[in-house]
Amino acid sequence: MTDNGLDGAQLLTRLTPVAETAHASLRLRVARVRLAWRAIIQSGVAAGLAWWLARLIVGAPDPFFAPAAAVISIGLARGQPLRRSAEVSIGVAIGIGVAFLLRSAVGLGPVQIGGIIALTIVAALLVDRSAVLVNQAAISAVLVMTLPSAALGDGPDRFFDALIGGGVSVLISQLLFVRNPTSLLGDTVVRTLDQLALALREAAQALTDQKSELSRQSLDRLRGLDDSIMALFEALGMAQEAAALSPVRRRVLGKLEPFGDAVRHVDYAVRNARVLLRAVAAALRTHVAVPPDLAKSLETLAATVDALAHQLVGSGEAGETYALAVSASEQATAVLAVQHDLRTSMIIGQVRATAVDLLQASGLDADTARAAIPAAPTDDM
Repeated sequence: MTDNGLDGAQLLTRLTPVAETAHASLRLRVARVRLAWRAIIQSGVAAGLAWWLARLIVGAPDPFFAPAAAVISIGLARGQPLRRSAEVSIGVAIGIGVAFLLRSAVGLGPVQIGGIIALTIVAALLVDRSAVLVNQAAISAVLVMTLPSAALGDGPDRFFDALIGGGVSVLISQLLFVRNPTSLLGDTVVRTLDQLALALREAAQALTDQKSELSRQSLDRLRGLDDSIMALFEALGMAQEAAALSPVRRRVLGKLEPFGDAVRHVDYAVRNARVLLRAVAAALRTHVAVPPDLAKSLETLAATVDALAHQLVGSGEAGETYALAVSASEQATAVLAVQHDLRTSMIIGQVRATAVDLLQASGLDADTARAAIPAAPTDDM
């Protein structure tokens, strides 16, 4: 028994949750490091290479700003297009160079600091109006002004140190450690299509259960996809840019080819699906009872989205996407034979339109995709 009156078993019982919490925390921290391994290696290699090159080229015995600029730039430029990476690197170099020269000339003080920041921004704007470049120039200037004089050294070599560091960051982030250009794009496509499929399934469930609140939730999910769509186009541009710089350019471009038109038509599918889910919400709000087959068509449309994702980033076949899109259209169109009020007709029309978008995203041209959809018994479809 311990001094506090607890025997060994009681003490173990009290300490077990603490140990489990500590173990779980350790696992999370280790996982965090594993996920960041690429960034860790990039930063370390960039800092060492920048320091070595600055000593070799500039001849400074202690090129502090070269590794500093490399690490700052690579942290901000990682995963960004080449132009953005160059803007970050140039902005860091401009900020360090201009602030160093002006600080050497006018010294430090509140007026000097304000003036140096203003002139640094002017210098950056003369180079380019990019907000990224201007912001990095200003931030780097602040860094220079907060360092003690002994760390700055003498002469204009610090500007060239920073330029070398920025150049190394571009080299590292865009060429040596660049991520497979198709993997980031594929991940972004899957995330976007997963949310689209989930929203369609929620809408189908809302129709089945007559739950207006669930239909609004599904609509909100699609409205929240704006950032994902923007990221999709950015990922495509970055992948195409990376492929252009790749030593095996032709092979990489061949892998990117299916994504070219797909990204644009996924955007169209999301837009049409929003109109579709607004029509579902309106039908539920006005208490329009729809046949079960209409909810089933939304489920099939969601399966079409899943098949498209598998086709684009996995081993799925375009034939599966085709069959499911046609089936969703047939299920929706068949409802017109039993019910064709305004709300129901709007839902049916948007199921058909979204199916066409998904078919085009799978690789069909517009005429072939439209011809695959069964003819509607009215001219309105």
